[in-house]
Amino acid sequence: MSGRMVRESIEDVSLAVRSLFDIEASQLEPGAYRSRLDFIKTPKATVYREEYPLGTHIRGSLRDGLFGVAFPLEGPGARFLGESMGKNRLISAISGEEITFHAGGGFSQLVVLMDQSEFLRRADDTRLERKVLENVAPGRKEMPLPARPEEAQRTAQMFSGLLGPVGGIGFRQTAEDFEDLVFDSIFSILDVERRPRGKASSAALFRRATALVDPSAGRPCISRLCAELRISHASLENAFKATTGLAPLPFFQRQRLNRARQVLLNADPRVGSVTEIALGLGFTELGRFSVTYRSLFGEKPSETLWRRRPRSFALGATGNF
Repeated sequence: MSGRMVRESIEDVSLAVRSLFDIEASQLEPGAYRSRLDFIKTPKATVYREEYPLGTHIRGSLRDGLFGVAFPLEGPGARFLGESMGKNRLISAISGEEITFHAGGGFSQLVVLMDQSEFLRRADDTRLERKVLENVAPGRKEMPLPARPEEAQRTAQMFSGLLGPVGGIGFRQTAEDFEDLVFDSIFSILDVERRPRGKASSAALFRRATALVDPSAGRPCISRLCAELRISHASLENAFKATTGLAPLPFFQRQRLNRARQVLLNADPRVGSVTEIALGLGFTELGRFSVTYRSLFGEKPSETLWRRRPRSFALGATGNF
């Protein structure tokens, strides 16, 4: 199965891949969020190319039984667990690992997802070196994946070519041949030199800070948050900027606005009102809430409440290939 999806708004980021990821996506820059996702999907492998038109923060995990690798294509880059990724260190994830990912506006990437048990079985059959297997097995010590940069670039270009300008339409390989190509290509990029660096302290600090803040409880007190974490304002700000590109207060404001958008989309306008929803989420200055909401999403809160939530096609069960 192959094709293209158009994502019309920030909520479509998670909807489009809900069979593969359990994620929460937050829009961090103002504007209309419209992008596309081109894909090829078989029973044991999925490859897709996606765009992030605006700054986006993602947190979540892969669903059960998957292993994934992402290749940067264009744009300002992305930060994964607080680290900058490149062609020699790729974003990767195994089901059960928490993903924290920030994409700058204009960033695009190619994502390869595989059946985890099949990947490990083939890796064992291929007799990969122990150091390589440690980088891709459950319980590994780090998530960024050391990779051969030349092979990584070649692999990204090859799959982008298969996806083509119209989302893989007209792709004619069998599912089995495509899966062989996917697994063999990922094996070819793995770097035999293990370079453990651990998770960046900024990412760990960011996770600790966000765990202490309830997005529905109003504007957080940064001084109190720093006191609870036993760190300085500068340390907290550096951690947030390293992970999301934003200082703490602007990040939390956008997170709360994204939460408000989800509530508005799911509310019954005949029962609830924008005022009730905004107050329930800790927005006490309703005029400012409306202005900042419209600046971020390009529509009034009332327009979100009264329009129907768009039905978004998602990568689900594989049909005929």
